[in-house]
Amino acid sequence: MPSEDEEDFQRPDPEIQPQQPSDGQSFEITNLEIIGSTVFSEEELKKVAIPFLVSLPTDLPGEVDSDSEGTHNAEINARAAHIDVLEGGVEVTLGQLRQAANAITNVYLTSGYITSRATIPEQTIADGRVQIQVIEGTLEEIQVEGTDRLADYVRSRIALAGQSPLNAQALESQLRLLRTDPLFDDVKADLLRGTQPGSSIVAAQVDPANPLQGNIGFDTDSPLSVGRYRVGSTLQYFNLLGLGDRFSASANITTTGGSQSYEMAYQIPLNPMNGTISLRFAPSNFRITNTAVTGGSESNGTSDIYEVQVRQPLIRTFEEELAVSLGFRYRDGSSVLNGFVTPPIETSVFTLGQDYRRRDAQGTWVARSEFRIGTDLFGATERPDPQPDGQFFLWSGQVQRVQRLSSRHLLVMQLDTQLTPDNLVGSEQFFLGGPGSVRGYFKNQRFGDNGVQVSIADYITLLRDADNRSIIQLVPFVDAGYAWFNNADVQDAIGQENFLLSTGMGLITSPIEGLNASVELGVPLISVEGSPDVLVDFNLRYSF
Repeated sequence: MPSEDEEDFQRPDPEIQPQQPSDGQSFEITNLEIIGSTVFSEEELKKVAIPFLVSLPTDLPGEVDSDSEGTHNAEINARAAHIDVLEGGVEVTLGQLRQAANAITNVYLTSGYITSRATIPEQTIADGRVQIQVIEGTLEEIQVEGTDRLADYVRSRIALAGQSPLNAQALESQLRLLRTDPLFDDVKADLLRGTQPGSSIVAAQVDPANPLQGNIGFDTDSPLSVGRYRVGSTLQYFNLLGLGDRFSASANITTTGGSQSYEMAYQIPLNPMNGTISLRFAPSNFRITNTAVTGGSESNGTSDIYEVQVRQPLIRTFEEELAVSLGFRYRDGSSVLNGFVTPPIETSVFTLGQDYRRRDAQGTWVARSEFRIGTDLFGATERPDPQPDGQFFLWSGQVQRVQRLSSRHLLVMQLDTQLTPDNLVGSEQFFLGGPGSVRGYFKNQRFGDNGVQVSIADYITLLRDADNRSIIQLVPFVDAGYAWFNNADVQDAIGQENFLLSTGMGLITSPIEGLNASVELGVPLISVEGSPDVLVDFNLRYSF
C-alpha cells in the first residue's frame, strides 16, 4: 500500500498550449475579469492576479525583509490591498497577463486541481477590459479493467471525486478507499488526457479478491461456566449478486459443548458513499457445564436474535469518515450471568448510532456512540419496577487512539463506557473480564447496568519480514474496569467487587501469511473470588 503522501495514479502529461505572440507591447487596462471559476470567487483570484500587473506601491505600510521567509506572500498581500489601482488605468504587457494567469493556475494546482488552468483567451480589448479564463478540469470517462461484475461498483466510487473541477486529492482518497475494500486485492489508476480541453480519463486496473474468504480459530473467549475453550469458523462470500454485497455465516462451539452460537448475516451497499443495509440472525443455545462455578446447579437456555440496520456515511474520505446508523433488534431468550442462566425474556430495541474515524500522520482516532431504546413492540417483556424488563434507555460509547510512537512502537488507548438510568436485563448489561476487556480475569466475570473500562497497550514489533509485515510483537498492557447496578439491593445481593485492574504481557506472531497466534498473560491486581493469580488467554486463527 502506498504511503499517504504518495499518489495512487499517474498524472496526465501536461497539455501543450499554443504560444501567443509576445512582442512586449504594452496596452492600458482599467478592469480585469476572471471568468470560469466555480471553486474560488473572482475577488479571491483577483488578489492573486493583480499583483503581477501593477508595480508595488512605495507607500505600503510596514517593511518587507527580502531575506525573510514568506517575502513573496507578503508582497502579494500588500499588492492585493490595492486592487482598485486598475480603475485609473495601468499599462501592462501580454507577458504580465501570462504571469497573472500562471499564478491563478498555481492556486488550483496547490489545492489539488491538477487538470485545471487559467489562460488568456483571444479577445478584443475594449474600454480597457481584459479577461482571464479559467478552464476547470472535468472527468470525461472512467475506464475499468480487470472485472466485469464490479465495474459499475468501481466507477460509482471513483465518480465521487469526478465532480467538476477534478481534484487529485479527492481522487487519491477514493482510490485508497477502494484499496482497503475487501472486494479487491489491489486497485491502480492512470489519469489520461481527455478528448476535450481540461478533460481527463481515469483508467483503473483492479484485481478482485477471492469472493470466498473465511477463517478457523481456537481461543479462550467464552465464559468459564459454559466452557472456556472455544473453536469457531467464519465464512464470507463477497459480491454474491454482483452489487458488492456480502453474505457471512459463523459458528462457535465450546469444547465442553456448553455453548453453541451461530450467526448468518447479509449486507448490501445502497449507494457509492457505502451506505449499507444489514440483516442478521443469531441463534444460540447453552448449558452450564462447569458446575463447580455455580455450586453444583445445572441449567440450560437458548436465545434468538433478529436484527436489521441501515448505516450511512455523511463524510467519507480516506482520512476521515463520519456515519450514522439506525437499527432494530429483536431478541428472545435467556442469558448467562455469573454462571447462571436467566429466565427467558423478549426485547425489541431501536438503536441509533454514530461513528467517526480520523487518520493523521501519527495515527488514528476512532469514536463510536450508540443509543438503545427498549420498546414494548412484538410482545417485549413487561415487569413491575424495579424488575428489569424490555423497556429501557441506555447510551454506550467508545473512544480509541492508535498512536505511532516510532517504527517499532504502536500505542493503543481505548475507553469504553455505558450509562443508563434503568435496571437492565442480562443481554443489555456491561460486562468486564476476558479477552478484549480486562485481561487477567475470566470472560464476563463482572457486570452491571453501567460501566467504564480503560485499556492501554504498547505493540512493540520485534521482527518484520521482507515485506515489512510484523512477524513477532510484544504487547505490555494495563486494563481497568468498573461496573455497577442502579438498584442498590441487587448490588448488595450479588456482593461482587465492582472494580477490576490488571496488567500483563502479550505475544503476537504471524509466521506465515494468514496464520495469527496470540498469547496473553494477565495478572489481576485486585483479587476476586474464583480468579487465579495469573491467567493465560490465547487466540489461534488461520484466515484464507
